[in-house]
Amino acid sequence: MKIDDQKILGVLGGMGPLASATFMARLTLLTPALRDQEHIPTVLWSDPRVPDRTAARLGGGEDPLPWLRRGLSGLARAGCDAVVIPCNTAHGWFEEMRAATSLPILHIVDAAAAELMRLGVPSGRIGLMGTAATLAMRL
Repeated sequence: MKIDDQKILGVLGGMGPLASATFMARLTLLTPALRDQEHIPTVLWSDPRVPDRTAARLGGGEDPLPWLRRGLSGLARAGCDAVVIPCNTAHGWFEEMRAATSLPILHIVDAAAAELMRLGVPSGRIGLMGTAATLAMRL
């Protein structure tokens, strides 16, 4: 068996579990692969025990950062080369997560902005559906 040098994508998920499952399904469906072996090697860290990000951001809730760091560490140990996070609200701890790992983390806002540019959507205001914390963070 030959193991190639293709990069492995880490998905820090479980917040909520359906967002992670939807991301994985879309990644699979939108990858222009003609056979299984052409898909992106991916490791999903799905931990629904991560404390509620909205409660933490709006006050009084348990800090999710230790759990987020734990997931990043697990993805690094699994051999991942980069990380995506399908939870908007978790990006409220983006800088702290980035400081906790040497892995590059794709910011969800950067990815959305790049896709809007690719689609030719003119600059200006766009709508966003999100948790109260996501809206309060003004992502």
